[in-house]
Amino acid sequence: MTGRTRLSAGPGPIAWAAYLLLVLLCLPVLVLAFLLLVGVLTGGGGASLVGLVVAAAFCGVVVLLGARLYQRAWWLEGTVLVQRRVGRNRRCDLSTAWVSVESVSPSPLALTSALPRLVAWHDGEEPIRLWLRDPDRRRALLPALELAALAQAITYGREDDPRFHPIAGGLHALATDPFAV
Repeated sequence: MTGRTRLSAGPGPIAWAAYLLLVLLCLPVLVLAFLLLVGVLTGGGGASLVGLVVAAAFCGVVVLLGARLYQRAWWLEGTVLVQRRVGRNRRCDLSTAWVSVESVSPSPLALTSALPRLVAWHDGEEPIRLWLRDPDRRRALLPALELAALAQAITYGREDDPRFHPIAGGLHALATDPFAV
């Protein structure tokens, strides 16, 4: 297997546009307004330092949000699943990795129904988790070609190993008839 296939998971162009709008337009205005409000309420003095610290913390949250959005991109390079990370991308060869599927709520408080997520890992490494129904895109299922590519990468070189047939078979079934699963 060769080639690179970008997987349609993670934030789309609208999410990135909203984030850039927040960073470029809203954030400076909010920080300035907050600093002015603190200065007016306290009459200047040492409290403006508190306002500066709170504004810096708010900016830090926005930067962390951007880093989290940045890490929500995956692609296949042959049989290797790659997750974009800040600093260094994470890689997992699906043809040699342990692979499973879990059902998890994307909300930390479990306020929404569970969605399927592919989990791939090598012994001693942190697993890579890929949503099969993307919570960032209104629970849209990955396109059929991408699901089939994942299934093919999982079974590549180990077609006779029955432990991986249910997962690859489930991905193929989802790709051919998403309403049956």
